[in-house]
Amino acid sequence: MSTLNQFADAAKSLINRAEKEARALGATELEPDHFWLGLLSEREGRAAEILSHLTLEPASLYANLHARLTQDEGAPTEGKIGLSERSRIVVGRTVRLKDTALGVVINPEHFLLALWYEEQSQGVKMLQEAGLTLEDILRQPGLSAADLASLRLEAQDVPPAKPDDASRRRMRRLNLARQYYIPFAWLGWIILIFVLLLVFVDSHIDSIGYALLALFTSEPFLLAQPRPEWFPWLALGTVMFGYSLWYLLCLPLHWVYATVLPRLVRQKTSRSLFSSTLRWLMAYSLNHIFKLAQFLLSFEVIYALFILFPSTWWLMSTLYFALFYLVRVYVLSRFPITLFTRLVPVPEGPLNERLSALLKRTGTRVAGFYVKEAKDAKSGSTTLAANAHLIQWGLQKRIVFTDTFYQKFPLDEQEVILAHELGHLIHQDILRRVGWRTLFSGLTLLACQQILFVTFPTTTRLYLFFLQFDGQSMAKAGLCYGIGVGFFVLHRWLRRRQEYRADEYALQTTQNVEAFKRSKQRLAHYRVWPISNSRLQRLTSTHPTTQQRLAHADAFAQRQAKSPAPLAPAEA
Repeated sequence: MSTLNQFADAAKSLINRAEKEARALGATELEPDHFWLGLLSEREGRAAEILSHLTLEPASLYANLHARLTQDEGAPTEGKIGLSERSRIVVGRTVRLKDTALGVVINPEHFLLALWYEEQSQGVKMLQEAGLTLEDILRQPGLSAADLASLRLEAQDVPPAKPDDASRRRMRRLNLARQYYIPFAWLGWIILIFVLLLVFVDSHIDSIGYALLALFTSEPFLLAQPRPEWFPWLALGTVMFGYSLWYLLCLPLHWVYATVLPRLVRQKTSRSLFSSTLRWLMAYSLNHIFKLAQFLLSFEVIYALFILFPSTWWLMSTLYFALFYLVRVYVLSRFPITLFTRLVPVPEGPLNERLSALLKRTGTRVAGFYVKEAKDAKSGSTTLAANAHLIQWGLQKRIVFTDTFYQKFPLDEQEVILAHELGHLIHQDILRRVGWRTLFSGLTLLACQQILFVTFPTTTRLYLFFLQFDGQSMAKAGLCYGIGVGFFVLHRWLRRRQEYRADEYALQTTQNVEAFKRSKQRLAHYRVWPISNSRLQRLTSTHPTTQQRLAHADAFAQRQAKSPAPLAPAEA
């Protein structure tokens, strides 16, 4: 069925009446309220029957709405009037409503239900004041709210391609706070803590020394030395103390980023600042407990290999890192540890059908699609930042969406982002990341061995290194650190190349450049991402900036326009 044949004659007549109303009011675009004027002038059909049950006559409602819109009346518009962004979303809803009992041919009642979700329009506000509810609309055609759950008809805010001045000023303030004010305040906090710590140590040096002496005397295992230079328990305690101190120092910074900044962007939230802080603190602490366990395990293993295998410890450590990264991917993919969230399978509906068709077209298989939401989330609410990611281990491949992504993104944008995740699956990007991290870790450790310890005897390397630590040793340590930073930057560049290839795969597979660009703008809108970053941020980021991804989409469109025979989606 062609696009034109999807609309019944009554629906086409409704669109014509709405266009006449918009032209008479001097509008340059067809807005949802103009459709309301067309509906309220309807005299027969199911839509008119639903509206006739109101306490006020549709003619009175029409006059009231027309009076509200006439306040901004301009000169009558000549020529064809196009759909506004909100009206395009309304028409998209009417197409999705074909899968309900309303029928596969679009009629005015499709528009009535689709327009009801435009809560900011004058027509909806006026009809709500008149006593109309969603149940009244659903009762006549025999529908229920459960029938619409999988269609995600809620109002979807499309971020403008060019934000207005107020939005620009607000985003500029947020970026300044995120890039300068908060980091410098955190740096001041660290300096203050270290000054207070130095003053405390200087004032109580005797007491601290006596306490440490008593501790080592009463607990001699702390100084146990199975091999020369090997103090496993002392090293364990020192690392735990250092990590705990770093955790406390970073706590204020991460709290501001996780709880305060999002509240500056979202207009309303269901939780108080105290409740949000408590939930974040529990999740943040649990996350750092697992990170501390992983760090302690890796540190002790490398420390033991350094003592037991003086010449080849870097190679043994590389093999350990390969095993460690694989085990971590396996655990996180098979046993996702979540404190306040859960994974819910995507219900049957248009999204599931479209995703299944995409998998069949691309010849890939996944175990399922899941929505990640808060355990105490109410139906229809959104609590998590918009995101989608791939979980993979062997044949266990799952695509996970957050609730915001599932409810706020149109079907075509969800399909494009799913194709992006399938690009990661096709290219085996997760295993590539494991290989890169293993290789770069091994090369960094090899550099440390050759630069720092190769000239010392194998049984006294650490003693001599710290006893003879001077300017030359500091330069060598700085060189090793620089090599590690270089591999880190290279790894981030490779990650960005992966994202570029996944974007290219999504564009080739869907051939939908506009949906791709809208999805990236919407992600930046919901996640408060800047369109472009500083050079340092671009250098250390794992993803291209939104500006770079939009430019990639434009370049792809130009390449397809110049190509004599563009690839079909199945061939891609």
